[in-house]
Amino acid sequence: MDGIYTALIGDIRGSRELEDRAGVQQELASALGEVNEDLAASLAAEMVITTGDEFQGLFHVPSAAVEALGRLDERLAELSFAFGLGRGGLETSLEPEAIGMDGPCFHRARAAIEAADPTPAGVEVRGFGTEPDAHASAMLGLVQATRSDWTQVQCRYALAVRDADTQQAVAEAFQRSKSSVSESLSAAHAREVHAAETQVGTYLDREPGEDAP
Repeated sequence: MDGIYTALIGDIRGSRELEDRAGVQQELASALGEVNEDLAASLAAEMVITTGDEFQGLFHVPSAAVEALGRLDERLAELSFAFGLGRGGLETSLEPEAIGMDGPCFHRARAAIEAADPTPAGVEVRGFGTEPDAHASAMLGLVQATRSDWTQVQCRYALAVRDADTQQAVAEAFQRSKSSVSESLSAAHAREVHAAETQVGTYLDREPGEDAP
């Protein structure tokens, strides 16, 4: 129960209209598994589907939660998400998976996603203070708005380049020319999107949050 965490709650928007909802849930479960593996060192409790098409995870640092939502958005490019990030403590024991827990971090993440869902960008932040919440929400909203215009190919390249040493490595993985990969990522402004996410995460990591002593 000790400690301050960042909870991330996400939901698939318009999921009831999906033709293959069961297939989408399988894809979501697979994507969450990849995020859990990629960000294992920063996870306090693994990301997991909770109810319906909603999922949540708990992170030691806000920057990891920001990266997680970016990875999910790029991995499941055909879907539209709402995300809520909440900073705070826990009132229950820490569990291996982010389910069956309660506390301010989850309350704030819930308030954030409820505020985010009706908006075009679909992302909100709560628990860092009025001004930091507003700044981070606005920046992440711009990031999400930019990424919403990407093609699925651009999303795949952007996701791959997060972990690749070079664009050449991405080109080889997809059996494409380096120039075509570079042109695609440049047209998407993927470098700028990832840099903005990193800066938001760094900014939030430095903010003490509302539960700071």
